[in-house]
Amino acid sequence: MFNQFIYGNQSTLCILIASLSLLGVTAKKSSWKNSNLFAKVFLIFIYTSFFGVLLFTKGRAGCLGFIAGFFYFNWQTGAIPKLSKRYSTVLLVLTFLIIASLFWLKRDSSLGRLLVYKVSINIFKDNWLCGAGLSNFPVKYNLYQAKYFSQNNINSKEALLADNTFYAFNDVWQLVIEIGIIRFLLLLILLLFIVKAIKLCTIKVSKTHLFYGASSALLCVVVASLFSYPFHIFSIRLLSLIYLTIILFSLKAPNNAFGVNKWALTILRALSLAGIFFLFVYAGIRLSLLTRAKAAFNLSQAGYKTKALRVYSSLDNCFMKDGAIMFTYAKQLYNINKLQQAKQVITKAKKYYTDNEVYKLSASIESELGNLKEAERDFKTAVYMVPNRMRSRYELLQFYLAKKDTSNAVFWAKSILDMPVKIPSDITSNIKLQTRNMLKNLQ
Repeated sequence: MFNQFIYGNQSTLCILIASLSLLGVTAKKSSWKNSNLFAKVFLIFIYTSFFGVLLFTKGRAGCLGFIAGFFYFNWQTGAIPKLSKRYSTVLLVLTFLIIASLFWLKRDSSLGRLLVYKVSINIFKDNWLCGAGLSNFPVKYNLYQAKYFSQNNINSKEALLADNTFYAFNDVWQLVIEIGIIRFLLLLILLLFIVKAIKLCTIKVSKTHLFYGASSALLCVVVASLFSYPFHIFSIRLLSLIYLTIILFSLKAPNNAFGVNKWALTILRALSLAGIFFLFVYAGIRLSLLTRAKAAFNLSQAGYKTKALRVYSSLDNCFMKDGAIMFTYAKQLYNINKLQQAKQVITKAKKYYTDNEVYKLSASIESELGNLKEAERDFKTAVYMVPNRMRSRYELLQFYLAKKDTSNAVFWAKSILDMPVKIPSDITSNIKLQTRNMLKNLQ
């Protein structure tokens, strides 16, 4: 929980390392031309080592960002000798081969991302003008994936790649989906004005390498964001603001420049510093929320159910809503048979967080309350949301058996037996064995 908030997973950690390494190595004051042979060899060794570490983590977005940042810095400062046309072509081909190999290195992951793009296009089609709502992609996506697989083969190779997804694996594309074309174009115009304003400024001589070092680090994150979700990770978001602040404080406003003056640069600097401050405030509140949620879970596990529910209730009333915490709260209420309260909480949780476990819990609550139509709907949503989860299909089968709905029970029993197994285990083998015996009895 905390790791996901701070640095995400291995892929986003790779982006974090890539940008920091670019800032650290490129922000040095000495240039390639002024370095001796030992310094040049050492610099090549450092860059190669960093890139080797990134390749070892298999973080493809981080590797691409590192390459983009490295070549940008070289292009701006001449940190390495300019290559002839022949060698430039060879280098370009090698870069392309490296990029292609990165995608084939984790082929299933790449195909999984293609599925995410395919499903997310449907969200865009329905909300292209005004957007689905800021931060609403994680709520919308899994429901659209459920709709997609309800109309397609759930035993296909594509279905095996599906999972609970909360990011579009392209921060720009996700932003377009959330805010829509109109607001995105307005934001793009604003960014172009800021970039133009920065270009009209001059770089302080003593800050040249620091400026290009921060620029290459920021470029690394921006390029990586086209293939991952670094701007949704706290540490990378914070570092990006720090890189921007370094860039702004490395500039000097030109005199009498139209549209750009000391006041404009001062405002941009103040906004970047304010962004860093508010990000720290947000992180403090968020970490406090997660700490209390973890404490409530530990109390529940230790048997102090009443105390745990009091903590969960206070978190439920907090102004910063967290659907995952609400889901855990609803689960605790369900376990002690407070079904009406559990229904209220899980209904609220669906507005902030959706995955197959949320809908399975909702279905179980509705089933025990006697709302069989709603229970069937939610069980099916859970199955189609992530079709490769055998347990979800098995729970739907159990639901139809309890209803004595033989035709649907037979259909889903056959579906389980025909289902390809993503990761074989004793659990999946046992489910198939039990399903086979049930099907014999049904027939």
